[in-house]
Amino acid sequence: MKKKSFTLQKRVKIKEIFFALAFFVAVIFALHTELLEHNVIKHAQLLMYRIDVYISSFVDDCSNFCERVAFLFSDDVNNVLLNIREENQRLQSEISSLKSLEEENAELRKLLDITENNKRSVVTAKVVTIFANDFSRNCLINAGENKKVSVDDIVFNAEGLVGRIIEVGKNWSKVLLITDSGANIPVKIGEVNAIISGDNSDKLTVAIVHEDVQLEANQPVVTSGYGEVFEEGMKVGTLIKENDKFFVRPFVNFNTLKYLNILRKHAVD
Repeated sequence: MKKKSFTLQKRVKIKEIFFALAFFVAVIFALHTELLEHNVIKHAQLLMYRIDVYISSFVDDCSNFCERVAFLFSDDVNNVLLNIREENQRLQSEISSLKSLEEENAELRKLLDITENNKRSVVTAKVVTIFANDFSRNCLINAGENKKVSVDDIVFNAEGLVGRIIEVGKNWSKVLLITDSGANIPVKIGEVNAIISGDNSDKLTVAIVHEDVQLEANQPVVTSGYGEVFEEGMKVGTLIKENDKFFVRPFVNFNTLKYLNILRKHAVD
C-alpha cells in the first residue's frame, strides 16, 4: 500500500517537473519569438528609414537639377549670354579694325619709302571708289587740283603700276586702271618690246610684239618708257600662258586698293 502511494507521488512529481520544464520552454520560446519579431520590426523600420532617405535625396537632386535647367533657360541667363555674344562681336570687330589699320599703316609705310626714294614729285592719295565691270575698270581718289594732280600723271603703289590720271577735279581725280580696255601700255617682256592692253578682266592681253621671237611664260613685264606716258622700268606683272595665248597677270591686286602714289609730271614748288 505504501509502495503504491510512493509510486503515485513519484509520478505526480515527474508530471510537475515535466510541466515546469514545458512551461519554461514555452516561456523561452515565447520570449525568443517576441525578440525575433521585435528584431524583424526593427530591421523593417531601419529599411523603411533608409528608403525614405534615398527617396528624399533623389527628390532633392531632381529638384536641384530642374532648378539649374530652369535657370539656364531663364531670362537672366539669356541676357548674360546675349551680353557675352555682343561683347565677343564687339571685340572681333575691334580686332578686325586693328588688323585693317595695321595693313593700311604697312601700305602707307611702303608708299612713303617710295616717295622718299623718288626724285620726282609724288603725292599719296586714298582710293574712294573702285569701278570694275565688263565695260570699264577705273577708280576715284581723293586728290585733285588741291594736290597739283594733272591728267596723265602716273599712279602706282608698292606692288607696281596701277594706271594713269584721266580726269581731275578740285579735290578728286579719276584713274584709268591698266586692266581697263582703253589702257595700252608699252612694255618689255624680258628683253622683248611689246604692247599690252587691258580687257576689263584681271589680266592683260599681249597685243603687239615688235620682235619675231618666241615668248616664254613666267617672264617679268615692266614698262619700256615708249610713248612718253609711263616711266621706264615700272613693274607691271608676270607673263602667263593660257590656251596657247599669252597674258600678263598684274602684280597689283585691284580688288584691295586703298592708298596710291601719284607721280606728278610737272614740278611742284
